Amino acid sequence: MLRSFPVGRVELMDLFPLTFEEYINTAVPQIVVSAFHDRLDTSESHRQLWSALLEYFYVGGMPEAVNNWITPDHSLVERVANVKNVHRNLIDSYTRDFGKYSGPVNAQHTETVFRNIPLQLGKSIDDSVKRFRFRGPIKGKNRYSELRGPIDWLAKAKLVSKNYPITHEPKPPLNVQIKENLFKLFLFDVGLLGHLAGMSYEDQREQTTTFKGFIAENFVQNELIAQGLNQTYSWEQNMAQIEFIIRNNQGDIVPVEVKSGKRTKAKSLTSYIDRYKPKLAIKLIGARGEKHDVLTTLPLYYASAILEESRYSQS
Repeated sequence: MLRSFPVGRVELMDLFPLTFEEYINTAVPQIVVSAFHDRLDTSESHRQLWSALLEYFYVGGMPEAVNNWITPDHSLVERVANVKNVHRNLIDSYTRDFGKYSGPVNAQHTETVFRNIPLQLGKSIDDSVKRFRFRGPIKGKNRYSELRGPIDWLAKAKLVSKNYPITHEPKPPLNVQIKENLFKLFLFDVGLLGHLAGMSYEDQREQTTTFKGFIAENFVQNELIAQGLNQTYSWEQNMAQIEFIIRNNQGDIVPVEVKSGKRTKAKSLTSYIDRYKPKLAIKLIGARGEKHDVLTTLPLYYASAILEESRYSQS
């Protein structure tokens, strides 16, 4: 154990799983990587990038999982099995760490909350993810105050992240409009999320499962965090929900709706635009993109471009 800390000589950095862009830089042919970087809008480029995204949903961005996936001398069956084994071992390692490092927080409760995330996300079916429900994961504990310890420990360990819904007209600054005990909870890696949810490679590739909506939303959350957005927000009112809202450098609030399939109609986004008249709006879908008036529609695999399209920067 370190007895002293060299103040002023150490730069702290957060490490994340590989983003989708980092994944394709390693896992797909260069022509596909170039199509991504050049925003090439053709049927063939979309087909290949969408295929790569579905693979990423299964593999995730953990380096060992990616390394096992790109092994050239193994068959698809072997690679799928190897990635599944990596995911299992990683989750086992994390759960063992809960007992070592969670301090006064009950390690069993921490593991229960961690494993409960896919179950809660899955309740969304193919709609927006719902708020985290405190009643259910741990018997006899029904309030945020009773689960705050495990949730905060997981968040500080960067294993989960929160998204705070705003239930009225969102105005800057967004962080003063949230309620501390109302949030969505996402896992830090989509590959591990799918594993915990019991999703197979075929589920991800064929997109036959009803869970595809929450995988897509969790993916976008992780891409935004990797881009440097430390806190994310969403909007909901009555039955309408917008998965993400972002304040750009001009102070404008930009709504971002996430659709995992090719269905392009977005009633919630239309309602938001009619109600609040945003200068910009973004929709992510499972098809090729387009621009119309204030709305920019992008393929889901361009989630990393949200901040750029929103006219947001870290500077």
